[in-house]
Amino acid sequence: MSKGIKLVSGVALLSLAIAGCTVQPNNTTSNSTKEASVTQPKSAADYLLLAIQERGNKAVELRLKAADILIREKRFTEAANSLAVINIAGITPTLAFNVVATQANSLLEKGDVVAALNRMTDPDLPKLSNAQSAELALLKAKAFELQKNPLSAALVLSDTDKNLALDRQHDIHNRIWSLLTQVDTETLVASSFANYGFNAQGWIELALAMQQNHDLASQQAAIEKWLTLWATHPAKLNPPDLLAALISADLVTAERILVALPFSGALKEPARIISEGIIAELKLRESKGLTAPELQMIDTEQLSSADDLVKHAEAMKADLVIGPLRGKLIDQLAKRNDLAIPFISFNQTDLTTDNLFELDLGSDQDINEVVARASIEGHKQFALITPAATWGARLADDYKAAIEASGGEIITALSYEVNPELSNQVSALLNTDKSAGRHKAIRDALGEKVEFDERPRRDIDAILITALPSDARQIAPMIAFHFAGDYPIYASSHLFQGDFNPSRDVDLNNVQFADIPWLVNPTGELNRSLTLERPDTASRLGRLYALGSDAVRVYPYLTQLKSSPLVTIQGETGALSLTSTNRFKRTLTWAKFEQGTPLLLGAPKIPVEPLSLQSEQTSQTELN
Repeated sequence: MSKGIKLVSGVALLSLAIAGCTVQPNNTTSNSTKEASVTQPKSAADYLLLAIQERGNKAVELRLKAADILIREKRFTEAANSLAVINIAGITPTLAFNVVATQANSLLEKGDVVAALNRMTDPDLPKLSNAQSAELALLKAKAFELQKNPLSAALVLSDTDKNLALDRQHDIHNRIWSLLTQVDTETLVASSFANYGFNAQGWIELALAMQQNHDLASQQAAIEKWLTLWATHPAKLNPPDLLAALISADLVTAERILVALPFSGALKEPARIISEGIIAELKLRESKGLTAPELQMIDTEQLSSADDLVKHAEAMKADLVIGPLRGKLIDQLAKRNDLAIPFISFNQTDLTTDNLFELDLGSDQDINEVVARASIEGHKQFALITPAATWGARLADDYKAAIEASGGEIITALSYEVNPELSNQVSALLNTDKSAGRHKAIRDALGEKVEFDERPRRDIDAILITALPSDARQIAPMIAFHFAGDYPIYASSHLFQGDFNPSRDVDLNNVQFADIPWLVNPTGELNRSLTLERPDTASRLGRLYALGSDAVRVYPYLTQLKSSPLVTIQGETGALSLTSTNRFKRTLTWAKFEQGTPLLLGAPKIPVEPLSLQSEQTSQTELN
């Protein structure tokens, strides 16, 4: 019992010390014990108890030491409260800054963004040094990022150049650019008319120039114009990595290209479509006055190994090999460390080597896009629907990994089978079968008719689905039938057949999905010309025309793409960037079915939670 009393007393003392109350020493405590506690403080409580016995700057120093300990122990609320009692008007400028910065950081760590921003704009804050101004700007930027306000974060950072050494400037410029790429074009245009000052205006116009020109070639031209207009801007003198790559790198040209695909055997049809996409892209370039390379084809089914392919490329003095498609040959290429020219392959490998690039239509990228958008739009608890097949199980694993990485959770999952019991499967997923069971039990117990509304489960906030087109057209209306139509549905590209058919796809209304621009936004010049010549461009296999086209499209920009994952080129299979493993990441286009027709969607709708200023009641603390 005595130990429990001592623990409560210690908590009470720490609470009083945080609040700045004077704690009277126990008369029975010896002088030697008191002196030891004063001269050898070890815990946050020790420092705070000492602080209440001091005045002025000395008391502030002790409270800062206590706050540092509390922050290291991740007790952020206590750290913030321990400094809240300090009036910074009556202490030295350095201490005043340290109090504000430490308390603001603690508030940000515990998620109280508004209180942190208020603290950093304290009217009693003295004139800051360059280093202090920069540190406070970084904290403000962090606060705005937590508020999902990348523009304000970038504006705060844009004014720190004069306060930073050159090496830190470069990191800040990369961060500013990363933030501005998250701002939509409409907001940037509106901001360009505001009077934010020279530095901020230059950054905004640079971001606009990049967003309004999606192709790397036009982006380079836009950057050259910007550099002329903003000759003294910090971003020109110390450019972020993306800008530096676009300024310095030349386009790569190819005189001879070898297309290595399985033109015979089981994959001959995919190989034909990919090769026709390659040829069509080269013809389009030639029609615009660009030099067309010499093209040679080789059937990889006739090769015994990747060594034969490399020897053939060397013999024809190829500058680029497009292919192969088969995983076995790609794995063999990946084991080599002597590839002298780039190979753009169409499948994945677990190995990496220089000059081997992967441009594929892997479903894992679709899954990542689906989960990312759902998470950005505020959803964390998911119902997952995938086919009861080997490929469906593999995608379910991809969903699980992506959802866990995003901080979400799969609450319930269905591996569906297409049979007469499909509606019951969906009902079990949504728990409406249990709702109906409860109704039957109540009705039987009362012996009379009972008013009843079937209700789905309430522990999910979105539904994620991967299903083939015909299956999806059955499942989507079943979700609505079981009273779950209010939940947003996010789907992978598998549910879209490829062509626009409103009468067929009306049952997919309100389902939003990610797919390649070639199919959901078929307005490109290449797409229009091939559609006149080929009947299958708007189909599942039609995606392969886009794949061949993009292999030609990315090659001239490999140097820039390799320089930074932020560099992108708009392709027919998505906005393409290059990962550290030389795999092309595809950012897809989003659409939503309305009246059976896919309509393009804009950027994700980020939920804005109402912010309330939490009162700082220093006498109330959270103790672990």
